[in-house]
Amino acid sequence: MKKQFISLCMAWWAVTGWASPHTFQVSSPDRNYVFTFTQEEPEGKTRMYYTLSYKGKEIVRRSELGVEIENKLLESALGIENDACRNWRDNLTFIGADSASHDETWQPLYGERKEIPDRYRSLQIKFRKGEAPASEVTGGYDRSRTYFMNVEVRAYNEGVAFRYHFPATSNGLFLHITDELTEFAMPEGTMAWHEPWAQAPVSLLPLEGLGR
Repeated sequence: MKKQFISLCMAWWAVTGWASPHTFQVSSPDRNYVFTFTQEEPEGKTRMYYTLSYKGKEIVRRSELGVEIENKLLESALGIENDACRNWRDNLTFIGADSASHDETWQPLYGERKEIPDRYRSLQIKFRKGEAPASEVTGGYDRSRTYFMNVEVRAYNEGVAFRYHFPATSNGLFLHITDELTEFAMPEGTMAWHEPWAQAPVSLLPLEGLGR
């Protein structure tokens, strides 16, 4: 039988007002994995970073988050003022955060197990790039330079996943994504399971030097 429990609450663990830096954490249901998100201000630019630990040991060191978007040509064509920032990822405005827990089982059509658990805790951190959406539209078109981006994290007992989500805006601006800037800084001596080709023997090797 399908069982489901979803609870929602606002996540405000370590936010100091609306100013940088912002810090949020989400842990797996068994609390072994802890994902920490921060928005910091190095050299006068706010940027996003994360770390990941397992049973108190850091397994992903401080790494940067973000994407690069080039929309200046489209904005100019629509008579919208360009962003003054050199990089799109800089100076995103924090507008809120939500957390949730999810506990469900589902039944596959076939496989080794009759039921598969789908249990995790999630965190959604919301940002706006540019000005606030226009309260009134003049001339039949919203000319505000407004974009939204959320960082969505799920922490399972088996591991952690995250993604970037771009909610729709009223101005109709599409996103020309030119680069994906997510970093994965592993501690020295990290080991990894290595498979040189599909269905090849799997070996546990040092991550450093793999693929060279």
